[in-house]
Amino acid sequence: MTAKHETAATLGVVARLFKQLNDQGVRYCHWKSTHGLPRALRGKTDLDLLVGRGDARRFKAVLYQLDFKPLVSDPSRQFPAIEDYLGFDPATGDLVHLHVHYRLVLGEQYVKNYVLPLEQAFLDNTRLQWGVKVPAPELEIAVLALRVLLKYRNQDALRDALGLGRRGGIPPALLDELAYLLAQTSRDEIDRALRRHITCVSPELIQAFLDTIRDAPRDGRALLRLRGRARRELAPYRRYGWLRSRAAYLQGMITRQWPFDRIMRRIAPGLEKRKRPASGGLGLAFVGADGAGKSTIIAQITKWLGWRLDVRTYYLGASRPSLVTRALKGVSGLAGLAHAGCRRLFGAGSAPARLAAWPRDLLKHLRYLAEGRDRYRRYLASRREAAQGTIVVYDRYPLEAVRVFNRTVDGPRIAASSEGPLGPLSRRLAQIEERMYRKIRPPEHVFVLHVSPDVSQARKPEHARELIEAKSRAIETIAREDLDLIDVDADRPVDEVLLQIKTALWRLL
Repeated sequence: MTAKHETAATLGVVARLFKQLNDQGVRYCHWKSTHGLPRALRGKTDLDLLVGRGDARRFKAVLYQLDFKPLVSDPSRQFPAIEDYLGFDPATGDLVHLHVHYRLVLGEQYVKNYVLPLEQAFLDNTRLQWGVKVPAPELEIAVLALRVLLKYRNQDALRDALGLGRRGGIPPALLDELAYLLAQTSRDEIDRALRRHITCVSPELIQAFLDTIRDAPRDGRALLRLRGRARRELAPYRRYGWLRSRAAYLQGMITRQWPFDRIMRRIAPGLEKRKRPASGGLGLAFVGADGAGKSTIIAQITKWLGWRLDVRTYYLGASRPSLVTRALKGVSGLAGLAHAGCRRLFGAGSAPARLAAWPRDLLKHLRYLAEGRDRYRRYLASRREAAQGTIVVYDRYPLEAVRVFNRTVDGPRIAASSEGPLGPLSRRLAQIEERMYRKIRPPEHVFVLHVSPDVSQARKPEHARELIEAKSRAIETIAREDLDLIDVDADRPVDEVLLQIKTALWRLL
């Protein structure tokens, strides 16, 4: 793909960002992985920017002008002099992640234990590539060599020594990046740049690394010797001593490296931490009639936000019962069968039928109460997540404002489902249920998906027309007091509906 085509594929918000930075003379550069810059310009991967500390205020002013949002990483994944921002492209709905560095912090995976004094050299020697300032290839090669060596693990050396697998201990992506940079310069130019600009390590270390990669890229012993030499020469620039850095690495490996990450996600899902908006978490509910596309929209929005943000989906319907609710549902079903049998054998008004109706109703009401408890517990868990900065997306939500056939959708059921007057016990259970549902406060934002009955019927031909029209009326006449409602035209194609929602949601973050 040519540079011209790559530039044409740049997201609009990204093109505007770099144009303003260049026009205003802000000191910055995309300091690593410039071979992957075209993908980053399309929002497919992160943009890693080094920004001069003296230009930080002007840089941030450009970000805020273009509506980039600051993010906060989990404490276990925070590093000094590094900030995160998320941008939104209004034309496509795509997100852009900026990894902003004010110092060159790099090193072992999960630790980044070294701060290299090379910022000025990088910022003083830049060139434009695809409209973005990038460092001189010689400088990027030097830092890439250090990145590779510091990330090279003992198990990588063992794999290389034994010739295990087709892939070496150095990831192919890093070798491709190195080849891309080497094609733009010469060894003499690299040596001159090292002696002029690199003071934290000896030029001979970088040249020895390049010789090893050229002649024997799977020589584990040579790479381990070079790694040890790099660590010794960079010792004055370490953030932590050996013991603390090893402990940090082991902690990161246990929670984030295969297969430990899969085990930990099962044991403690909360340990899988992504970034969170600096403005805090929020709760989002989606309501709409049948055929409005709620399930598709929720899945797509969760995937979209979950690219970089901590997102959780909470189901507040009744089809995912707890063990207690499942047991009550089974017993309630048996009681219903017993009552139906008595009616067939002895008649609807017979004494056995009336007697069998009492346990049937009681167990049914206990089941509804258990379903309400399940919803309330999930609601409390979601509130705790949102308070910690998570974006909570609700699949179904008990809203008093949405009523079908005079009953709240996903709301209290005991009083509305009783046949005839409630007895004292049923009235008491109904009161407990209603108090429980009143504790479930409305979500911060509700996306109302408006779909016409004809479109709803076309998308859900198996559903009864009467029910479709009733639900459509309920959505159209939703009570708007005390609710922050965002109206969405769900009759339109799903891509257009998603762009409507993404645009509205971005303003809320």
